[in-house]
Amino acid sequence: NAALSVASPLIRNFGTIGGNINQRPRCWFFRGEDFNCYKKGGDFCYAVTGDNRYHAIIGGELCYIVHPSDTATALMALNASAKIDGVNGSKTVSFDEYFTGPRVDVLRENILKPGEFMTHITIPNPPGGVKFGWSKLKDRQVYDFALTSVAVAFTMDGNNWKDGRVTLGGVSPVPYRAKVVEDALKGKNIKDTAKAAAAQIRTVARPMSLNSYKVDVAAGLIERTILEALDAKTN
Repeated sequence: NAALSVASPLIRNFGTIGGNINQRPRCWFFRGEDFNCYKKGGDFCYAVTGDNRYHAIIGGELCYIVHPSDTATALMALNASAKIDGVNGSKTVSFDEYFTGPRVDVLRENILKPGEFMTHITIPNPPGGVKFGWSKLKDRQVYDFALTSVAVAFTMDGNNWKDGRVTLGGVSPVPYRAKVVEDALKGKNIKDTAKAAAAQIRTVARPMSLNSYKVDVAAGLIERTILEALDAKTN
């Protein structure tokens, strides 16, 4: 579902999964020729004082871009890893470690160095009874980037959350793993706890002047995605 939500059928047929994961940020200041922002080597993030309705609510700091890839968000929830090949050999890294935020390197979004390429993606076999969920809210009901997206993958012990991952797209410079939500669900009855656990995303959100709506969207979408996965047929 995450892959099918990317762009249009024509673009999906021409594009690659690696291209989607490693695309540059969708920020009109970064893309605009007139703004010498931090990500271009400048000394200012124009989203701080400008139109920031689509920018980050978590982890922005120097640069308030949001990561645009739907597939990266879903793959992180699935605990995927990437194989990187290059002039200095090969290595495999988890998606948790693949992406780099502004606090690490404001000029890059991932650990790829010059001459390196992502060549493989590995998704581990899921445990029995795992539940999956994916949701995406767009500004327009056409092929569009996510205002917020949520991917979940979890196992259960009876009616309780046993182990799992909750990841968000469209809210942070990297696909964001919402550990505060996971911790709030751990060992708890999912149906009874989903709303309060989802609300924990508010504790880490730092919205800007025009994007506080994203905090409400994220909390609601997390709850909905978890409950829809709970009610879905076991995978």
